[in-house]
Amino acid sequence: MIKDYFVIMASIIFRPFLPLFLRRLSGVIHVAYIKLGGLSKFVDDLCIQRDYNLITDVKGFLILYIKGVPFFLGRSYKVSTLQCLNDINCIYHVHQLSHNQHKDWLFLQDKTYIVTIHDYYCVCERFFLLDYNFNYCHLNEECCKDLDRREWISRILLNASCVIVPDESMIDILSHFYKVDYTVIPHGI
Repeated sequence: MIKDYFVIMASIIFRPFLPLFLRRLSGVIHVAYIKLGGLSKFVDDLCIQRDYNLITDVKGFLILYIKGVPFFLGRSYKVSTLQCLNDINCIYHVHQLSHNQHKDWLFLQDKTYIVTIHDYYCVCERFFLLDYNFNYCHLNEECCKDLDRREWISRILLNASCVIVPDESMIDILSHFYKVDYTVIPHGI
């Protein structure tokens, strides 16, 4: 908790220098708005590595890490805070969408990006297709009522340069909803 506040304070201090860093920014920007389970560990590892550029969410605040230096961009629900990133020639690697896929699409639509799907969130609100009672999702409107969400996710996936999944079994489920070409890259140990 103290670490989160330190990151926010440090990012506010460094924010005036953001234009200098953005001029030199190139390569890949990793995007992960939601930090859960294994993805949280992955995001934390990216923050520690100085070779990565990362957009993440710390307590509702959007932070851009450029080579390990944090910059406070603003509240995570305001897409306008991301406008400073529009002119950067980077590839965006989306590890997790926010809870507002329409705003995600507005940000990504004119960018080059790839998507790695780590779980089943793009199909059902239940990340692992199980509820708290371990009832399996039947992939219908019984529990997956937010069809508008799927429409925006479909736009995002269809326009991605590459959609990465960890195994073939995931393609079987995803292909019922999204007709895109998937690339299988297994998760490491």
